[in-house]
Amino acid sequence: MKHFFMSFLSILVVLFLYTGYKVRPFFPERGWLAWLVTGLLFFVMLGWHGAGHSSHFSPDSNVLAAIAWVGSFSMGVWATFIIFSIPFDIGNLLFYVARKLLMVGPEDSLRKMIFSRWIPLSLTGLSLAIALLGLWQALAGPRVKEVVVAYPDLPSGLEKLRIVQISDLHVSPTHQRPFIEKVVREVMSLKPDLIVFTGDLADGPLASVAPSLEPLSNLKAPLGVYAVTGNHEHFGRGDPWIQELKALGFTPLINENRIVNFEGVPILIAGITDSSGHTHYVEPAYISDLGRAAATAVPVKFRILLAHDPGNGVEAEKAGFQLQLSAHTHGGQFFPFNLLVRLFKPIYKGLNRRGSLWIYVNPGTGFWGPPNRFGIPAEITLLKLKG
Repeated sequence: MKHFFMSFLSILVVLFLYTGYKVRPFFPERGWLAWLVTGLLFFVMLGWHGAGHSSHFSPDSNVLAAIAWVGSFSMGVWATFIIFSIPFDIGNLLFYVARKLLMVGPEDSLRKMIFSRWIPLSLTGLSLAIALLGLWQALAGPRVKEVVVAYPDLPSGLEKLRIVQISDLHVSPTHQRPFIEKVVREVMSLKPDLIVFTGDLADGPLASVAPSLEPLSNLKAPLGVYAVTGNHEHFGRGDPWIQELKALGFTPLINENRIVNFEGVPILIAGITDSSGHTHYVEPAYISDLGRAAATAVPVKFRILLAHDPGNGVEAEKAGFQLQLSAHTHGGQFFPFNLLVRLFKPIYKGLNRRGSLWIYVNPGTGFWGPPNRFGIPAEITLLKLKG
């Protein structure tokens, strides 16, 4: 934990200094004002998250909601601006070094003006536009996406199976009970045979978000409603969140499985705790254990794995699973992060094949942090099987 804190602090300092460097040209005669603006920006961006975990605000506080919306929206604009700025600054730096090495004459004042004023202003406008459009998409709520997964040897009868997946709800001061009520209505309108939730229920103390989670108790399906933990459940003690899932009518799969029958076909539904659990838990029960989750003495004809992180595909295929349902990445959540996420997660969105295993990655039914879904809509997934 100490190493994590030091790494986080170091990155934060670098980002603060870089942001201050980008802000300074807007205040050419008052450098101190640039750093004051940068400090206020970081206070707003970081403060909303702390306020959401504070006991000084009630869950339905208008003040808390205002702080959360302003802080998270500012974070989205800032993050997009920084990502857009880095390539231009690298190019500018390389040009400067080349000019020095080649001993070219004085720096072109027009080029300096372009890179110091015009480009930052243009990128600020572009970042704000993306944030506003992303906010509109986020407020529109999740869309329903139908996905058909083909198996040449699919057991007869499973073509009728309707699986609905939701994930990464991230209930917080920026999306509360009305959001959950809308999700529940959409899910139930699909007439699912099986409902699965693949982690990250909320952000904030359980006592604060519990009233917003209550509508989830209306999720019902003939084969059951199953859930696994995500990394956000591991940021605190997992037991209260698991108990909350049970109270809502979910069946949490903590490195275990259940066998259900559909049209006479036995199906194994397994779930593992998030693979980050070992960094947050000391109890062995919460360390991800795919072998234990897959173990059964009962013959089954189809195996489904619920795993928050899509990176479990190699082990899942070896364990004999045909379908893995995951999430976690948010598909990058908004442009341009949807282009960057693939550098860290080769399987980050949609339907993917790994040998005999199909992996579907839900991009999230809610959103985390910035209320921005530009280019990556939130999703409720309806999965069907085809022989």
